[in-house]
Amino acid sequence: MATKLKLALALSLYGQECSLKAGNADCMIGKLFSRFFRPAPESGNGGRETIPLSSAPEWVESEAKAAFLEFNSYSEKKFSAAKEKISDAKSLLREFGQKDFSTNGEGENSRLRKIVGTSKRVFVDKMGAILGKFSPPNPADFRASRKYCLESHQKLQYELNSIAKAIVYTSILLKSELKEFGAVLEGLQKLFLEMHQTVQRNPGLENALKAKELVSELREADSGIAALISSIPTAKNSIAVLESKLSELESGLRAAQSSEDAAEHKTLSEEKSRLEGEMERLKAEFLQEFSNVEKPLKRLFQLSESRKYILPKESAKLLSLYSSDPFGAFSSDKNALGLKEILSELLKAMDSGLIEFKEGEKPKRYSAANELISGKSLEALYSECGLMEEKVASNSIKISENKFPETISKINSEISECRKAIAGESPGFARLRESLEAERKEFLAKKSEAEALCGKCFSKKVVFSPQSMD
Repeated sequence: MATKLKLALALSLYGQECSLKAGNADCMIGKLFSRFFRPAPESGNGGRETIPLSSAPEWVESEAKAAFLEFNSYSEKKFSAAKEKISDAKSLLREFGQKDFSTNGEGENSRLRKIVGTSKRVFVDKMGAILGKFSPPNPADFRASRKYCLESHQKLQYELNSIAKAIVYTSILLKSELKEFGAVLEGLQKLFLEMHQTVQRNPGLENALKAKELVSELREADSGIAALISSIPTAKNSIAVLESKLSELESGLRAAQSSEDAAEHKTLSEEKSRLEGEMERLKAEFLQEFSNVEKPLKRLFQLSESRKYILPKESAKLLSLYSSDPFGAFSSDKNALGLKEILSELLKAMDSGLIEFKEGEKPKRYSAANELISGKSLEALYSECGLMEEKVASNSIKISENKFPETISKINSEISECRKAIAGESPGFARLRESLEAERKEFLAKKSEAEALCGKCFSKKVVFSPQSMD
């Protein structure tokens, strides 16, 4: 059993001999990366190179081209060797598949042969699948080639460990054959270890590739920043145009407020207020006169409504108006002739005793009605009210014809809209500037990172010149 384990462990490549041998090859192949990671100049302009960011990715590719070609050549040789060893291993597997354990031999019992036969089939199938996973990529594909070099050693070890049991049982009856197969795999594993150590200890090409990707991102970011910068004058100009328009509108407002139309409108408005005051005075004067007969007239109206006192149709209708809106009725009663007729009817009703009064009240109300009928105060009031209404109507027409309110309303509306537009543009402009500052800050940090990485890769001071900061 110890022999079986030894064979399995040898096949699984746990020994250290391959690591020591691969170290010598690593020292040799490492020379191809010697151009990378020499210290960049510490001070002064020695070795400094300014590269336009617009052509930076191409510059990085050009600087690393020779090293990439050397790595490609190295990969081709190693991958060719790997293919050869994998082919040899597959050939041996095909021979294993043809082995028959059905006959007795070497004193082994049939049950053991059956177990070994089953293990052999498992080993051949799984080992064939494992070998199929290690076909080398195209050497021209740096990413895939680098991954293959870095991961194949550990990956193969893991895969072999997964079938260790099948290896042990198969080795019971196939000692010499499995030893030969193990030697082929050991050679493949040594090759994988050499590639792993070489690439792991020399990350220059990977960093050069990272540098190319980083400067490509920088170039795209630079174009974005340049676009933002170019949009700022447009946004700023939009606000300036609106502010200029607002200034013109405010000047127009001041001009309109000091125009002849404004002065006329002010005069007309003052006149309107004065006329309204006069109308209120006339109304108060009439109501004062009317108050002496208002209560008796309401009693007469009640008698008329209850048909206890019959009035002419027109007088009854007019009395209804005087009972609800005395001044309104008076304004439509020419020279108060209708009121005088109603007052005459009131005197008749009072004489007939249909209207009752408190003691001493009747003579006072009777006298007031007579004075209004015979006096000229109602005619004078009516005439004055008529003249005042004409003046009010004339004033209203002039005010409606004056353009000042319409002009002011239009300008104020335009000013309001203009201010809203400025308020809408300003936050956007502020956000644009904030976005620009944030992107610039991030850009400069990445630019420093790219310059440092390129300086480390190509052993020179590198400065990238962006178009957005020219």
